Amino acid sequence: ANSANVSSIYSIYNSNKNHFILGRDTKIDLLANGIDGNSVIPKDVGFTINDIDGFDTTIYAVGIGNIKKYDIDVVYSGLTYTNPGSNFTEVIDSSYNKASYTYNKVAVYDSNYAVAVGNGIITHTYDGGLNWQDNIITDFSANDIHIVSKNEAIAVGDDGKIYVTHNASNTWERLDDN
Repeated sequence: ANSANVSSIYSIYNSNKNHFILGRDTKIDLLANGIDGNSVIPKDVGFTINDIDGFDTTIYAVGIGNIKKYDIDVVYSGLTYTNPGSNFTEVIDSSYNKASYTYNKVAVYDSNYAVAVGNGIITHTYDGGLNWQDNIITDFSANDIHIVSKNEAIAVGDDGKIYVTHNASNTWERLDDN
């Protein structure tokens, strides 16, 4: 990507297939050849991206009112990719629209479990995005999320607030300030 045309780069994800996915403005870019970065395949997602994360060849993009899931089919032949990004598609059944919320970060644990955090909300899926569950926490503006295991995760946010889950995101509790 020509950096002179990019106003903001929000996140980068490196899959174990040696390709890099870059979130910027309203586009997700697939740098199809992770070795030299020569092939860039842009995908306009239609909303401002705040973060991306993924597992293998699946990525989630989050931003204002949206969590979107994308599958990337990249054919690897020898040392180079052939037909990069030829099947870079949104998985409509696994995307989620929550217009009244802004998602700031997303973390993906495996092909099924992902958690997105934002202003007053923590949302998770256990089935690859087919179903999403919201935890509304009105006094919490989450800035980051880290999934420790299938059961434990930690979210951090404004005013030094920290929330944890020990039951796979079903409930979240604030850590005491003391």
